[in-house]
Amino acid sequence: MQPTHHQPASRHVAVIGAGAGGLVAARELRREGHKVVVFERGDQVGGTWVYTPNVESDPIGLDPNRTRVHSSMYQSLRTNLPREAMGFRDYPFVAIEEDEERDPRRYPGHREVLLYLKDFAIEFGVSEIVRFETEVVFVGLVEGGKWKVKSKSKRGEVVEDEIFDAVVVCNGHHTEPCVAQIPGINTWKGKQIHSHNYRTPEPFRDQVVILIGSATSALDISRDIAGVAKEVHIASRSVADETIEKQPGYNNMWLHSMIKSVQEDGSVLFRNGSVVLADVILHCTGYKFHFPFLETNGIVTVDDNRVGPLYKHVFPPDLAPSLSFVGLPWKVAPFPMFEFQSKWIAGILSNRIALPSREEMMEDVKAFYSLLEASGTPKRYTHNIADYQFGYDDWLAAECGCPAFEEWRKQMYFVAIENLFARPETYKDEWEDHHLVVILIGGAASSADISRELAGVAKEVHIASRSVADEAIGKQPSYDNMWLHSMIKSAHDDGSVAFQDGSVVVADIILHCTGYKYDFPFLETNGIVTVDDNRVGPLYKHVFPPALAPSLSFVGLPWKVVPFPQFELQSKWIAGLLSNRIALPSKEEMMEDIKAFYSLLEASGIPKRYTHNLGDCQFEYNDWLAALCGCPVSEEWRKKMYLEVSKNRHAQPETYRDEWEDDHLVLQAHEDFKKYTLNGVTKK
Repeated sequence: MQPTHHQPASRHVAVIGAGAGGLVAARELRREGHKVVVFERGDQVGGTWVYTPNVESDPIGLDPNRTRVHSSMYQSLRTNLPREAMGFRDYPFVAIEEDEERDPRRYPGHREVLLYLKDFAIEFGVSEIVRFETEVVFVGLVEGGKWKVKSKSKRGEVVEDEIFDAVVVCNGHHTEPCVAQIPGINTWKGKQIHSHNYRTPEPFRDQVVILIGSATSALDISRDIAGVAKEVHIASRSVADETIEKQPGYNNMWLHSMIKSVQEDGSVLFRNGSVVLADVILHCTGYKFHFPFLETNGIVTVDDNRVGPLYKHVFPPDLAPSLSFVGLPWKVAPFPMFEFQSKWIAGILSNRIALPSREEMMEDVKAFYSLLEASGTPKRYTHNIADYQFGYDDWLAAECGCPAFEEWRKQMYFVAIENLFARPETYKDEWEDHHLVVILIGGAASSADISRELAGVAKEVHIASRSVADEAIGKQPSYDNMWLHSMIKSAHDDGSVAFQDGSVVVADIILHCTGYKYDFPFLETNGIVTVDDNRVGPLYKHVFPPALAPSLSFVGLPWKVVPFPQFELQSKWIAGLLSNRIALPSKEEMMEDIKAFYSLLEASGIPKRYTHNLGDCQFEYNDWLAALCGCPVSEEWRKKMYLEVSKNRHAQPETYRDEWEDDHLVLQAHEDFKKYTLNGVTKK
């Protein structure tokens, strides 16, 4: 992240479109304190995920005066990524099993995605700032670097021009059809349709259909149509010219190389030499980027489907940061990428993140274009980032100061894409992504929980712990796929991991359940208080730095404790000291106490990073605090209950939360609770 030195800014921002990109952009902009208006031409959120049986008046989509339909959803469409990989980072796309109206499948239908987006919009209050049935007809620069946005309602009334500090374009790119250029097509007598206007297979019953394309929509639609059509012939530019193959599992579907030409009599000649007399050519050939409302005086253009010049597919250098685009890259896991782009835009507009200079951005764009050219990548593939999407996402995450893409999400994406082509008929309902081998590092409570949770889905789980002997390796009771090891010795390029016990495992993921660092990025004490190897110090009794006491104090640093009662006792002590009801020792006495404590740790061989681990002496510490504050010491039942839980957590990790034998302690606790008062009234 590149923080700026400017004051935080709150800007008035127009977001064009309330699909997935527009919704998450609006949320992130609001989180950064911006005032946001979302313009949506439809009557609900969801963008392209709003299915309609309606189609355009020109089925191939070339007539500029045709009636327009935004969505390209076909009735049978299901996602080609599992829901876990699709969802936004902090709003997982989980199945809602208890609602009969929802689709709990891992690869759900389009309606389930729409409901998820609606839930998201409600959860984060985005729905309330969307102007529905309002189409943006013009966006252009005005004086002062601001933007004029002109819109009209569904009834055709022109709304007064509005001025915004910034515009974020999120209008999607699955609406303006791109069709194949085929010799002779202008005189071909058959019917042509673009997949944008495909809804159901019924209109193709008993017909000979030639389908052009090899991406996911082509795979889906060809199989949809094959159930009713006489013949389906798939033409693909990505296969060799001599290709002609009958598709497995189908008696009426063939894969061909690309079309060479078409004839007036309806015949279609393929590059493989075969000829088919066809009724329909169906173009599953993708879409063009299209921004009919946007006027930038030629600064931003769409040339052979390259939107540019754009820095990192988002900002035109000459208009940054007041104009930006969300969602242009394709062949990606879309929703999380929209989220990263939106966080970046929002942070830049608030001055929390800095962009490079205009010149630096232009140099970066030119270098990117040169790289594409040198690698032979056509201009129209500028925004195809399939090969490096996760590197791009992780770069955005680093700029925003947030965690990178989760490893499991990357792996899940790759497995889904591999299966899509390897077994297109079954991959959505028969999946094998429980295959990952996970090495989990850690031996504390979170690792115990997470390892058991993972074991339910992973192929293998190997727990590496520095607290077990070097030769330790043992299968965990009740699990066929989980082992406990000594610590990792080394990891290698081929994915293998060697443990100190001598075993070697080829792993997909290493999961660090290795705790946390103390972090006080806001605190400046001129070096008086430091964090050194996770020791916050010098601190008297884990609370007061002697040189700054009692005006600076810390609550909650000790760990491996019963936290809430300890926070309470530390807080009572601090409050009593600040009111002069309790006295601290002198600075010199506190420093001597700290030095003695550090010496004791060193003599016991306890690493510095365990300075605040009070597991074995927490109750002695709590009772010392209680005595200083003049309040009762920790109840005996509470101490015993803690020790009993700790013992059972290790002895019976599967059941200790639900099967326990401390009813006598619970009774003692409730007897004590009767004595406690709230506002002077006994709490029953």
